[in-house]
Amino acid sequence: MNPGRRFAGPADAFVGFPAGGLEEVLIPARLLTDLLSRIDSLAETRLTLYCYQQIGRLSGQSAWLRARDLRSDPDLLNLMSGLSELHSTRKVLDDALEKALVRNALLGLELPGADGEPDDKALFPNTEAGRRLRAEMDAAGTAVRGHGSVPPIARLAESEPFRLYHQNFGLLTPVLADQLRSLIEEFPLSWVCEAMAIAIARNKKALAYVKAILNRWELEARESGEPDGFPRPRDPMEPYDDHSEWTSRPRGRWE
Repeated sequence: MNPGRRFAGPADAFVGFPAGGLEEVLIPARLLTDLLSRIDSLAETRLTLYCYQQIGRLSGQSAWLRARDLRSDPDLLNLMSGLSELHSTRKVLDDALEKALVRNALLGLELPGADGEPDDKALFPNTEAGRRLRAEMDAAGTAVRGHGSVPPIARLAESEPFRLYHQNFGLLTPVLADQLRSLIEEFPLSWVCEAMAIAIARNKKALAYVKAILNRWELEARESGEPDGFPRPRDPMEPYDDHSEWTSRPRGRWE
């Protein structure tokens, strides 16, 4: 080899990022260590990184992707191109997506079509925010999911009762999310939030307890003759009488 000749490298060698103006996207740091170290497929690796990049661009608590959109994304199809001599680019992408879902690198939720049958799939990052969003979209029901949008009640950043539940009550399963949504639909939002705050303060962290408080307030509002717009009573009657702190207080009162 001529020592004076500089090796040029392959024709498709990366020339480096341009100076300035680079877009930055947030992705979980452990994606680059714990998760990618488990993946032995180049197609699945590219798909996973691309999905987290796209979700990072969307940002916010309600970021998710559609499988249908990925299948027609020219940038992603380009990433999948040439990875298999036996299968088409679309088949390589579909196989990579299936592997990512089985591995739980991504979380999926069926989206129904006009006939109610599964027609598409919503994709979420397997992060705390992604898991919560998936659970709440699932609880919102297939009719709402079929429109392809996140219902307002499922947007955690805009829903105080859901925030209170996540931070103080525990894991919000789809069944519990549906029960909480029913409370919000049945009672004024301010009542639900204050009833939950009281349940938290009394260490009675159950939606049944919250509903008992709300039922009592509704009854007192009706008895007042002004059920619509009646301010929440300051001294509601207790829904249960098994709390030791109430034994020295007037029976049937919280405060």
